[in-house]
Amino acid sequence: MVKREHTKWRPKRKCPVHNVRLEPSETRFGTRWACPCAECTVACWSGGTSTPADEPTREMRHQAHLAFDPLFRGKGREVRAQVYMSLAVYMGLSQEETHIGYFGIEQCARVIEFCENYRKENVDGKEAHEASYVNCT
Repeated sequence: MVKREHTKWRPKRKCPVHNVRLEPSETRFGTRWACPCAECTVACWSGGTSTPADEPTREMRHQAHLAFDPLFRGKGREVRAQVYMSLAVYMGLSQEETHIGYFGIEQCARVIEFCENYRKENVDGKEAHEASYVNCT
């Protein structure tokens, strides 16, 4: 039996609409890869944490990040890792596959749903914990 070496999963840089190679362009944010076909909105960023997406998918990814990122921003790397791990479990994905930049519209909607549940559980849990201290005095 031949052992297969594990290689890191990397997104493909091909337009899913036109099946052509995406072309790179440098921006102040890094390398942006976009479909060269006229009026096609498919694009992604370098770094391996996004896949080509059309404009509606990119907008939904943006909305998912707006909901998700505040759960850990400014709270340290450990909290960030815990929140991403919780999202991976919720989504039924490996941690390696858990990047909003890989997600489609439906998956981004699930991220937003996760964030609403996460906030509710953590705010309600914190308030209940604080209330128990108030009731003890």
